[in-house]
Amino acid sequence: MYTRLEEVIHFVFKAFKGKKRIKEDIDLSFHSICVGTMLKEIGMNEDIVITGYLHDIIEDTNYDYEYLKNKYGEVIASNVMYLSENRSIKDFKERKLEFINRLDSQDNDELIVVEIADKLHNLLSDYELYKRDGRDALATLSTTYEMNKWYYFEMLNLFEKRVSNNKLLDRYKEIISIYFN
Repeated sequence: MYTRLEEVIHFVFKAFKGKKRIKEDIDLSFHSICVGTMLKEIGMNEDIVITGYLHDIIEDTNYDYEYLKNKYGEVIASNVMYLSENRSIKDFKERKLEFINRLDSQDNDELIVVEIADKLHNLLSDYELYKRDGRDALATLSTTYEMNKWYYFEMLNLFEKRVSNNKLLDRYKEIISIYFN
């Protein structure tokens, strides 16, 4: 019988089966596992670690809020929902602003820490590409280097407003200073 965390990790691998990260040939589940692990390593509670493992499930798979609610409870399902972008907003900047404002409007700073881990891992994943290709590695299919720079600094403003004394935030600041200065 799996422990609660083992079962969540098993589910993450099943949910992302066959899906790859955009910029590297690695399973998408790797990102979710890294985010959850980062949270576990800094001592976050189990519900927040699970939220980290599951943070992209609604956004990037066919599983929805109701499924997560039935499987993991309302708290975790709601956390994951808060951390999911509204994909019906097609414009990059509008979608990101809606997401930032929604995150800022909720009062659970632990969700902000999950988002720090998420964004930190996204940036860390690009590091080898950045060393090889420079700024070009930070553009995506949907946006430019400059727009990503804007977004990551907007996220930093939110993070610093809501969280202090956090190792993940320190790492986030370090990597954006490398990428965007």
